[in-house]
Amino acid sequence: MPLIDLNSPASWPRPLQEFLDRHERLFADWEHRTETVSPGEYDLAIMALGVILRNYNLRGWHCTRLTDAEVHAIRGTGMVLPDREILGRRIDVLCDAGAIDSTVAVVLKARNQAGEQGRRGMIWFCFYPPRHAGESGIHRFFRYWGGEALYNSHEVDTVTAPVLARIGQPCLVEADVPIASLYLGFLPTFIVAKHLHTRGVKVSRASEVREHVQWDGYAVVPVSSLQIRRIIRFLDPEFAELTGHMDWHSRLNEGP
Repeated sequence: MPLIDLNSPASWPRPLQEFLDRHERLFADWEHRTETVSPGEYDLAIMALGVILRNYNLRGWHCTRLTDAEVHAIRGTGMVLPDREILGRRIDVLCDAGAIDSTVAVVLKARNQAGEQGRRGMIWFCFYPPRHAGESGIHRFFRYWGGEALYNSHEVDTVTAPVLARIGQPCLVEADVPIASLYLGFLPTFIVAKHLHTRGVKVSRASEVREHVQWDGYAVVPVSSLQIRRIIRFLDPEFAELTGHMDWHSRLNEGP
């Protein structure tokens, strides 16, 4: 499927541009609250836009810390949806390999957020070069193994935090993710804001803000190996370019 660059409306595929052109007045009137567009009409147009977007891919980056075995697994079979069971298996693999001891493994499996509704079944990507999020936005993903659902419960623990910081190395998983596999959230309204801004249409404050932000989203189905473009490791030159970590205040631990 064609790839779209969210920040380059001029490059968007013709069917998407034509849809936005046909509905530009409707979206602009909704922004201006002219009362010529009903909520129902607007909702139908946004839903139709969502259907069109499902024909395209977005290039995204997943910020994480991986072991060599996990890098090989993602290259071979893709990314699975995380949950408490998957995290437990990953911890068991480390324990079996001698990377962590059994006491730490028990603590990690007992204390995490991987089973919570707001975390399980979601693979997060930023659909812009991660450096734009800045050090504060992404550095923790690279400092601790296991993802946010694990390190959130351990990064201030003087025993487990150093263990998580020693496992694996910082990595970026670069993938062309089908929009059809994503939870759309406000992506359609983000697209509308970008379009209207490009056309010089005066928009609401909310749309002005939306037009100038970057879009993060999450896949709700597994990401296949065919969608994985590459895994960029800490020592790869592209890692520094994409993350900007060389300008950070706190240095990253590159791992073993």
